[in-house]
Amino acid sequence: MFINALTDAVVQVILFSIVPLIWWLVTARKQENFFHWLGFHKFRTENRRRYLIWFFGILVGSFVVGEFAILIRGDLEIADSAYKGLGLAAVPSAVMFSFIQTALSEEIFFRGFLLKSFWDISTKRNRTVPYIRAGSYTER
Repeated sequence: MFINALTDAVVQVILFSIVPLIWWLVTARKQENFFHWLGFHKFRTENRRRYLIWFFGILVGSFVVGEFAILIRGDLEIADSAYKGLGLAAVPSAVMFSFIQTALSEEIFFRGFLLKSFWDISTKRNRTVPYIRAGSYTER
C-alpha cells in the first residue's frame, strides 16, 4: 500500500509541476531558482516556542473539528475511506496521500504557479484602474 501511495504521489507531483516548469524555463530561468520562483523559501521564526504552540494547537483543533464532522456526517465514502480499519499500518500511506500527493501538488500548481501568474496580471491592471478612476474625479 505504501509503495502504491508513493508512486501515485510522485507521479502527481511531476504532472502538476510540468506546466510551471515549462513556464519558468521560458520566462524566469535566468532570474531565480525554480523553487524560489514557486514560493518555497526557508522557514524562519524568531520565537520557535510560540510557533510550535500555535502549530500544535491548530493541528489538534483541526483534528477535533474533523472528528466532530465525522460524527455528524455518518459513514460516507470519502478519500480517507481507503485507510479505514488498517490502524497504524495506514499512517505512512495516509501521510503520503495527504501531504505529498494532495497538498504539495496543490501548492505547486495553484499557489505557486496560478496565483503568481494571476497576481502579475492583476497588479498591472490594478495599478491602472485607480489612476483612471482618480483622474475621472475632479475637485469642484
